[in-house]
Amino acid sequence: MVSSLISPDQNTWDTDLVVDIFNSRDSNIILSTPIDKEVDDSWYWRREKFGQYSVKSAYLMLEEGNPSNSSANNSGFWHTLWNLKIPPKVKNFLWRASNDCLPSREMLRTRNVQKDVVLRIVMVCWMVWRSRNELIWNQRTIDPNEVVLSAHSILDQWSNVQDRSYDQFLGYMTPDDGMERWSKPVENSVKINSDAAIFDEIIALVVPL
Repeated sequence: MVSSLISPDQNTWDTDLVVDIFNSRDSNIILSTPIDKEVDDSWYWRREKFGQYSVKSAYLMLEEGNPSNSSANNSGFWHTLWNLKIPPKVKNFLWRASNDCLPSREMLRTRNVQKDVVLRIVMVCWMVWRSRNELIWNQRTIDPNEVVLSAHSILDQWSNVQDRSYDQFLGYMTPDDGMERWSKPVENSVKINSDAAIFDEIIALVVPL
């Protein structure tokens, strides 16, 4: 620390210590640097002219140390990209695609993101889109919690339908459960299958035959 090179009593350079640690050239430079007694020490970001940290300068510093990025090859590309007359979200998409940041299946796999998590995220996005349409076209606002719950519910119901061993009323069944299953009618008889549906809009129960 620089403070260890300063005599605390006199607030001047500790000449003996400086000369003992540094060579003659560096010692002369240090000892010729005036010490301001009225100003406290502060942090200084060397990447900016006035010493204040900025995200832009930090990003450029990281890019310099990234072997996969060559300023000679990419500087013109990024300059063109950021000056395109397109919506900012499209620019962001292109930037993410160019840097392999899109949540593709391969990228999610490399980051150990489970498939079920991806499915639920996709379903939530779909429900958000539907909620947006409800607001625009029907002036109906849907609570965010309802959006998330509906997404999970729809995904679970769809997944259950794909599994033939699942019954929405009885749960997962096996041949040994003893539960009643559909069977074809006996000879010389007629069997009528029916279903039911409830419609909230008209408050009615329909039982087709």
